[in-house]
Amino acid sequence: MKKSLFISTLALLTLLAATLYAVAAPPGGPCGGPCGGQAGFAAGDGGPDCQEPSDGPMLGRMAKVLDLTEAQQASIKKIQTTEREKIAPLREKKRANREALRQAETASPFDESAVRTLAEERGALETELTIARARTHSQIDAILTPAQRDLAAKLRPEPGEGRKGGHGGR
Repeated sequence: MKKSLFISTLALLTLLAATLYAVAAPPGGPCGGPCGGQAGFAAGDGGPDCQEPSDGPMLGRMAKVLDLTEAQQASIKKIQTTEREKIAPLREKKRANREALRQAETASPFDESAVRTLAEERGALETELTIARARTHSQIDAILTPAQRDLAAKLRPEPGEGRKGGHGGR
């Protein structure tokens, strides 16, 4: 019984963390490859191979585990859609920055100033995406009941654990 409860709780933690994190995940995942809904990433957020929106099956699983009402599900979907639209330009800038940084790193002769500028730009983009992720978590937490919030908090990975699976655990 305890083992079953532990496994269920662990599965719920993984699902909830992935759902809440999915909104601000970089396109194609941290390595730039297509995610296609692999562990730790929502389908629809990962490039040309993704077929489903991130608020599809993942929101359904989160709704089931946290016993979300229809109104809560609609609110979460709206939050995810709104946030995804807000961060789309940041994600595109990050993709372009990643490509420019790759080119600058291999340029001959090496231009340290160009690499430094691009690296600083990448840091600023990461900052904005981190803030967007935190804002999304906060907005979703605000519509949960205290019991749902407690369960969601228990299921989130500890800082530093990150998303496992998908792309080598970055």
